[in-house]
Amino acid sequence: MQLAALAAVVFLAPALLLAQGTVTIYGTVSDPTGGAVAGANITATNAATAQNRQTVSGADGGYVLPDLEIGDYRLTAQAPGFKTFVQQDIHVQVNENRRVPIALTLGAVTENVTVQADVAQVETRSGALKEVIDSARIIELPLNGRNPLQLQYLVAGSGGITGAGQAENDSVSINGSRANSNNYTLDGADNQDPFFNTPSVFPNPDALDEFSLQTNAYSAD
Repeated sequence: MQLAALAAVVFLAPALLLAQGTVTIYGTVSDPTGGAVAGANITATNAATAQNRQTVSGADGGYVLPDLEIGDYRLTAQAPGFKTFVQQDIHVQVNENRRVPIALTLGAVTENVTVQADVAQVETRSGALKEVIDSARIIELPLNGRNPLQLQYLVAGSGGITGAGQAENDSVSINGSRANSNNYTLDGADNQDPFFNTPSVFPNPDALDEFSLQTNAYSAD
């Protein structure tokens, strides 16, 4: 089972960031006139595991599917008097909020409207500045000692501050901030070494899918 890790860099000590290594799909359901559609049944299906997560749109047409595993999803929506909406190939990365608007078309629910276009990847739910180190870079880039945490130096402004005898993991400074202002979580749980301000443990490349590094404007979570 692959793990999704979040390496979060917090500028203002002693603030902590305990974010989930999961993703959220959200949006609004509307009819052809742009009006909100309440009570629509919405299902997100993970393409790799076939696991489903369901919800119902609210009075304002809004829906939220939180705490999803990273990966590719198919989103379907059904409501009486409308054709079934299907959005394919929604790719979401760790700690991401992906907005997927659902526009329903009049017709029978036995008819499908399948959307093949890519979903916009602009983050509109969170103002956090972050970069995701994806599986392609973890697999393809050289790692001394097979330690994926070395890839945190790919993020603009990052630099190493290694303490004497610190062994495996270096502390990191982002844009000149103090390294002891950092906090690390692994799949939503605290993963902080309080002595060195580095991760207590970090998965090897075979067990790690991706991780993200937040550098500013992180949420209250």
